[in-house]
Amino acid sequence: MAVMTPRPLVTLLVLVGLGFPPTPAFAGSPNVNVLWRLLAPANLMLMVGNVCLAQDPSFLTRTMGSHGDFRAYAQAVKDEVSEGVPPEDLLLILRRAADAAKAEALADIRDLEAADPETERQNTEAWCKTSATSIVNDLLVTHDLDHDGFERLLSAAKSSSLGR
Repeated sequence: MAVMTPRPLVTLLVLVGLGFPPTPAFAGSPNVNVLWRLLAPANLMLMVGNVCLAQDPSFLTRTMGSHGDFRAYAQAVKDEVSEGVPPEDLLLILRRAADAAKAEALADIRDLEAADPETERQNTEAWCKTSATSIVNDLLVTHDLDHDGFERLLSAAKSSSLGR
């Protein structure tokens, strides 16, 4: 059984940074690109967390932040990103963030596949105790330690989008 190396920093750089250049549908709205990139890590955390929570209920206690569990953090980020965004932009932001997070989560989960269900369960259990716990905890800590930075990026992205 191979245990995957945590990739939270790489994941954040790819999702928030340069990994998804603007597509033609988003080229006229750079703010939309920033907003979905701010939301995607929270979506990734939610997807990874839900897989592991289904595997092991104690995952919640291993991944608590100062503001609650990973679900509370993901919802808070979604609420912050969504607040005041026009509905036509919000749909694009939510879909693009979900697509990016899903692609990353599926890439991680595909690495756990095995020929027999017991081996796959063991792989998933090991991944949840190591890599997935690190991904979720790193995102929680980053959110807590640099929430002001997140809010600055969010404010800048929204100020360029509202009133278009």
